[in-house]
Amino acid sequence: FRLSRKGMEQAAAAARFLQPLPVDAVFSSPLLRARQTAAHILSHHNPLKLRTSVLLNEACTPYEGQPGRVVDARKGDVYTFDHPEPCHEQPGDILRRVKKFIARVFKTYPGGRVVGVTHGDVIVFTILHALGRDIIPANKNRLKAFGFPDTYPATASVTTLTFDTPSAENRPQIDYHVPWRSR
Repeated sequence: FRLSRKGMEQAAAAARFLQPLPVDAVFSSPLLRARQTAAHILSHHNPLKLRTSVLLNEACTPYEGQPGRVVDARKGDVYTFDHPEPCHEQPGDILRRVKKFIARVFKTYPGGRVVGVTHGDVIVFTILHALGRDIIPANKNRLKAFGFPDTYPATASVTTLTFDTPSAENRPQIDYHVPWRSR
């Protein structure tokens, strides 16, 4: 799915927010809307080029491509099924992907700042890990109850992970901004 006009405006606001920061690399999920968001960020960080990583892809579930109302009817739980599905990624699988991505970033850009453009559930389970909470579907829409500013990450928000040591296994510090809300 392409970014809507509102999504493009939100991506541009995120790019302006990141503009003054030195950035060593910009990675994106291969999905179109993530690449479009990354393009806005890259427009402020020449001569960097977009790099894609399947490790940043959204969750692989049988609900891919379904209308929002179908997922909403399940209260966002696209992980619990009564029967096996061919594409049935679980929250722990997503967190393992993120940790693998972070480990690669540590190795390639030690001490650097890397932007990763990804999707809501990927961010949610990473935040839950950082907060020391259970990585389970029931916690997906409970971030606010755990002290996070929003119940679920806003579109085109910027979640910053800061690690005290170069290991994806450590729990990072989190900083969160929604640049388009502060206009």
